[in-house]
Amino acid sequence: GWLLRFWDRLADQSERYRKIRLLRREEAQAEVRDIAAEHAAIMEAALRRDVEAATALMDRHLAATETAVAALLARAD
Repeated sequence: GWLLRFWDRLADQSERYRKIRLLRREEAQAEVRDIAAEHAAIMEAALRRDVEAATALMDRHLAATETAVAALLARAD
């Protein structure tokens, strides 16, 4: 349905920025983190049906990636 199409579109858009961070992970601006642990924490909160925690963890996860990519792109200019 439309929700899966919307999710796919968001995933496609975010993938380009994730790749920038991964390809340049050796640079300090990439802010390499324990992504597996972040994903596990989000998953655990979702499985507990703790909407508040899952939302906060996901927000923090996405914001950290956004910050890292912005720093990498600023450096590229």
